Amino acid sequence: MPASDARVQVLDSEVVARVFDGEAIIINVANGKYYSLDRAGTLIWSLLTGGGYTLKAAVTFVASRYAIDDAAVAVDIDNLATRLIDEGLVTIASDRAAPAAPVDVASLGGETWAPPTLMVYSDMTDVLALDPPLPEILEEDS
Repeated sequence: MPASDARVQVLDSEVVARVFDGEAIIINVANGKYYSLDRAGTLIWSLLTGGGYTLKAAVTFVASRYAIDDAAVAVDIDNLATRLIDEGLVTIASDRAAPAAPVDVASLGGETWAPPTLMVYSDMTDVLALDPPLPEILEEDS
């Protein structure tokens, strides 16, 4: 489990990710697996990877937004961060003092809180291993 003051960063050389209609789609080009995050997971993904939030800052933001207990949210965010690390999608950032960047999360997360869900798909690992999406192409489409 990462420390509460930890920041995570996407493994850019192996991972391509985009948020579409409130859902994060993540592809690990190294192993060919692709992933999707539900609304709560997408909110957390955006805070941690796009906004540079520490785990603790993300807990505070989510707990405040949904008027729920910090402790329950902390468990959910820690579990998701650990799973993202275990799947090889993010790593602990070396710069713990990086400032949070503004990130637009107004449309993310849904109206009520539910623990985040990371779905893992491996049915296209052979195709993605042979012809992985390139980050430059996805950047142009956005």
